[in-house]
Amino acid sequence: MRLQALDLLRFIAALAVVLYHYTAQPNPTFPQIAQFTQFGYLGVPLFFMISGFVIAASAERRSPLIFMISRAARLYPAFWIGVLFTTTIMFALGASTPSTTDILLNLTMLNDYVGVNNIDGVYWTLQVELKFYGCIFLLMIFRLFTRYSLWLPIWLAITLSYLLFGQPSKMGWVINPGYSCYFISGICLYLLWNQKHTPVTNATLIISSLLCSYQSYHQAAGFMHSSEPYEWVIAAIIAGIFHGFFLLIALSKFTLSSLNIYTILGGLTYPLYLLHNHAGKLLIDWLKPQLNEPVTILVTTAIMLILSYLIYRFIEPKGAKWVKTRLEQLFAITRDTPSKALDRNA
Repeated sequence: MRLQALDLLRFIAALAVVLYHYTAQPNPTFPQIAQFTQFGYLGVPLFFMISGFVIAASAERRSPLIFMISRAARLYPAFWIGVLFTTTIMFALGASTPSTTDILLNLTMLNDYVGVNNIDGVYWTLQVELKFYGCIFLLMIFRLFTRYSLWLPIWLAITLSYLLFGQPSKMGWVINPGYSCYFISGICLYLLWNQKHTPVTNATLIISSLLCSYQSYHQAAGFMHSSEPYEWVIAAIIAGIFHGFFLLIALSKFTLSSLNIYTILGGLTYPLYLLHNHAGKLLIDWLKPQLNEPVTILVTTAIMLILSYLIYRFIEPKGAKWVKTRLEQLFAITRDTPSKALDRNA
């Protein structure tokens, strides 16, 4: 069952991030607008909450290997287009371009492990996602994934330990501790929606939601330009609002009709996120002499939305099919493999 509310929420989060990058960072272009759009970075932790919800649903229906193949087919095709598009814009507009080695390492999405910078700063979130997928994969391998009441509180406790005491010191190599609480909340909300929750997972959700607000408060200064403490409080409140709204979805108190427009908006979100930042800012700088700044921002946003739709509609489906087919061949998986054999962990 596709939750159209999540599609709409995903698009709103992506658009908030776009407006944040175009109007509030690195310096506010329009101070009156920036006082609102400066909170757009919170679309990223909202993505992580949605990811926790969706990945929990996906992992329950698949074997570990099929799960990872599905994630690779979902992430990589659009990401490769994003990397090549951004590199092309950098070259075409005379910006400093990365080396061939840096481009190839970026295409793996694992470049941070070898100390190579992201071609676009927003790619750090994909590396956070990959680590999350890796942890879910390991839980599935060891047949622990559905034992939510065991590992969710342990994950939350380890996260708290790291944030308070810096231990375990290498936690960031395995999963990002600064955003773990958002993934945890998303998984707990999925369990609530799917009526698989327990008193333990409910308690975990409450503690995790409080930790998300705590983190939002303390991270705000790093994302806002010359912010004040009251704005950090607003960021914490917004994180709480995310949880409240998501709770309405999980309890089926907020639903949307099944309309194709919601599916399209949800579908173009990922390409939009990948394309908009560095390439978009370069386009804005290039267009400024020809157009006034508000029009430049509107035109650039429209271009990014159109390109994102084209990638979603025509490139992603074929790319996902190609990646899935190649990986199935690599691991000798046939299309007619019985579903029970593929989903032994369920």
